[in-house]
Amino acid sequence: MESMEHHIRSIPAVDWYALVHIEDFTVAGVLAFPPDLSIVCAALHKRHPHQDAALQFTRLNWLAIRDDPDRFRALGMRLWLPPAFADR
Repeated sequence: MESMEHHIRSIPAVDWYALVHIEDFTVAGVLAFPPDLSIVCAALHKRHPHQDAALQFTRLNWLAIRDDPDRFRALGMRLWLPPAFADR
């Protein structure tokens, strides 16, 4: 399994940060993060600093969100998972 990391940051005057996740040249999901990332960081058990405005996103984080999208929607995220990936 390959490793990945993406640094998500809140940007002033930007309401949502969208991340398109691609696997095997296919869109596996679109994740939209609200400006305050602290609740998402807490749900992912992150330990890095500045969690209100930064998220060090990893493959394990992607898998956690993909496998339990309703939990993260309830935290304020917006998610789109194509049926082929949502059913995994």
